[in-house]
Amino acid sequence: METAVLPEEKKRRISSVEFWRFVFTVMVSLYHLEIFFMKKSLFPSGSGAVEFFFVLAGFLLGMGAEKRRLARGGLPADPKEAAGRAIDYAKNKLKAIVPIVLCWLVLHILVSPGLEGFRGKLEFIMNAEWEVLLLVGTPMGFNGGYAPNIPLWFLTSLIVAGYVYTYLMERHFDLMRFLAPVIGVLGVTFFALKTTSVLDHNILVGCLTAGTLKAFSELALGISLFFLYTRLREKKPKLPLRLLLQLLELYVIYRLFTLIIGRPAGLENYKRTLYIMALILFSFLRITPLTKALDNPFSRLLGKLTLAMYVCHYTLITLYFTLLQKGKLALMKPGGSGSWQSKLYRFLGDTGGFNQKFQMIPMSWKDIVLYLLLLLVCAILVTLVIWALGKLFRGIRGRKKKKAPAAELPEQGE
Repeated sequence: METAVLPEEKKRRISSVEFWRFVFTVMVSLYHLEIFFMKKSLFPSGSGAVEFFFVLAGFLLGMGAEKRRLARGGLPADPKEAAGRAIDYAKNKLKAIVPIVLCWLVLHILVSPGLEGFRGKLEFIMNAEWEVLLLVGTPMGFNGGYAPNIPLWFLTSLIVAGYVYTYLMERHFDLMRFLAPVIGVLGVTFFALKTTSVLDHNILVGCLTAGTLKAFSELALGISLFFLYTRLREKKPKLPLRLLLQLLELYVIYRLFTLIIGRPAGLENYKRTLYIMALILFSFLRITPLTKALDNPFSRLLGKLTLAMYVCHYTLITLYFTLLQKGKLALMKPGGSGSWQSKLYRFLGDTGGFNQKFQMIPMSWKDIVLYLLLLLVCAILVTLVIWALGKLFRGIRGRKKKKAPAAELPEQGE
């Protein structure tokens, strides 16, 4: 149920934060791309992107809970309603994720040159069951440590933690003002102290995986950040203070990326959590020139592609290398040194991890540009296919609903 008490909230949800969502999606995509090169120098540690997604999810979860609480006149939901909200949270996430997973699996099977023959396609489909069931990142979905789309562990952990927190926020909104900061700080402290052992999402920590525990702690930080935001959103700073805040926001962005780019996994990684929270807070407060400039339709369009990009990016890496290799072989046809094939071959000479002398080299800017172009094309294609199928399905349902009353008219006339 929507309420007019917070008229700006819906707009702010799709403001400049969507631009940063896109930036961090690109970051995690490049982190996984660089794994396939012998030397990782740009993103030795890629967990900063996951931290951003978890904190943002917790913030939005708190925003939705407050809207519903105000619609109830500030009263807590009864257990049945709270459980229903938690189920709706999981259902909405599944409705957004599963169609993209299925669509990408089908497209990947059809276009991937690496899945040659019936047996190769069948093995891929059998491994993909962990993804369709969203069990990647759980003990049931380890599959010997392998799944075609390993990064889906993030979405699984997000649904589990979000389901629990949605119920708690509906039933105990005021209590979560106390619990969320405690859970968040204790969780981040635990991970910071265990950086030498808790390095991956699939390591078991008690009865939970490290990825699920990370989701619980960082969603709690996002909920805490929302409670801070509720105290600051009504304040209207004057121009001098806004200029100072703009300088602070620029420093936050600079400091955050200096803690991400070129930094290996370690204790320092957890310093960036504070700057991630500050970046999200600035985006929703929308009081600086930069956040206002990023609040535009183009940023919202980029944000709509991020889920498809995240789902597609990992399996697309092998497709990128395969297409690059086949393209280079095709360009080696006889021709003059001035032909376009020869020029293009020389341009691609230092891509794919090998130079023209077949020596290993790190990821180049050309790899980044070509891979991101391929990723954007696939994400747009998947998004359009799902949109078209959804429109077709809604049209069929609409026609069935129109025919149903017409069939009952003779009986009513009798």
